[in-house]
Amino acid sequence: MKKTLLILASAALIISCQQQPADQIRLTGTITNADTLVLKFMEGQKTDTLAKAADGTFTYEKVAAKPVSGYLNVGKKYLQVYLIPGKDLSVTVDYSNWDSTMVFGGKLKPIADYNAEKTKIMRAWSKGFMAVVVKEPADYRVSRDSLQTAYDALLLKYEAVKGFDAGYAKVEKLNLRFGQIMDMNQFSMMHQYYAKKDTVILPDNWKDLEKGIDLTDPTLAEVPAAMQYLTNYISEEAQKAAGLTGDVWGKPEFLVAKFDFIQKTFTNPDMVETFMFNDLGQQIDGNSTKGIDAQLAEYYALAKNQEQVAEIKKKASDWAAIMPGMPAPDMKVVDMQGVEYTLSQFKGKYIFIDFWATWCGPCKKEIPFLKKLYEDYQKKNIVIMSISVDQDKKEWEKMVTDEGFPWMQLHDGTKENDKYVVRYIPSFILIDREGKIIDPRAPNPSDARLREVLSSLEGI
Repeated sequence: MKKTLLILASAALIISCQQQPADQIRLTGTITNADTLVLKFMEGQKTDTLAKAADGTFTYEKVAAKPVSGYLNVGKKYLQVYLIPGKDLSVTVDYSNWDSTMVFGGKLKPIADYNAEKTKIMRAWSKGFMAVVVKEPADYRVSRDSLQTAYDALLLKYEAVKGFDAGYAKVEKLNLRFGQIMDMNQFSMMHQYYAKKDTVILPDNWKDLEKGIDLTDPTLAEVPAAMQYLTNYISEEAQKAAGLTGDVWGKPEFLVAKFDFIQKTFTNPDMVETFMFNDLGQQIDGNSTKGIDAQLAEYYALAKNQEQVAEIKKKASDWAAIMPGMPAPDMKVVDMQGVEYTLSQFKGKYIFIDFWATWCGPCKKEIPFLKKLYEDYQKKNIVIMSISVDQDKKEWEKMVTDEGFPWMQLHDGTKENDKYVVRYIPSFILIDREGKIIDPRAPNPSDARLREVLSSLEGI
């Protein structure tokens, strides 16, 4: 083990000594025993797949005007990463022994070490989470306050470490505060679910942590937990201001309401642009550009971040390729025996596709309705198929075997679903007999509208 750690440390030192431009973020490293796993860097809505050499080395570089907070993902492992332009970070680790072999190098080593310790504190606290979330609000507050105290003490310790970035420390203090606020705000929902209660009465001082916060402070744009808090705040307040009720997620009128609220509430142009970009990206990812032409034009008119503009245009372009009437992209997926199937081999039949995963709660809620749909349509001119996007193929195989699903079960292990812009699951697609798309986001099986659509199809 000592020899392994020395080798990893040496690699980190060598990598960290390379020159770096002042406007560039750089993450380099070596991940061993992960030959078949895909390496990704996740920043907000954006995910970059990183090239990994045969020896496990990788480099992630790009020009950035400000720090970037994200995650390095390989297989089932995630590493929180904070990158600052002009300062490098290197990481070396053995995938098969993740925690005990992690070694950081470069100018950002103190921040990486801090986040690694913070993660350990969070994991330790999380072990008792289920026991405390079902207790009374006051008990949860005591437990969550203890976590906050541990976080604050850790940050204070690292602020004294040479090379610990002062700008990061300022952002992290806010991040810790908003992280606690978010946890407190989510307690009611979690308590009701796990304690199986219809209501929960919170103490009068429950939201005291939110007092005195300047929601228009531009610094908050650099704070991940604050941005999450503000995103929720915008959604809640915009819905109330517009008088929208029921399930409004993905509806164009909800995006209109959010754009209106954002521009009335926030005065900092960068924050306005950031919130509009996030909400617009989420809307397009889930429901295409249908009904939001005015919001697209509004965003393009004020946006100054050309990288984000290009990202929105790419999202819109991806959807344009799969709108109703367009040829359905062919794809190759496999069944449990490894037999390969393509959509083109079912030409002449309607196809109803369900993209799902074993870990997805909303997906599993649709299963009884999907089963009934299959029972009612199995003798008709339509193929009903569920395509799993599980990374762990064995989990999918186990569930399909245990449940004995009678309709076609396939697995997508090569991201074929990207052709259909699957960013959220479950996602349902309906294709006609000529291989053209009828609906790139068909109604769920639990939605009565699906039966209406299917019954109207000629020759089904």
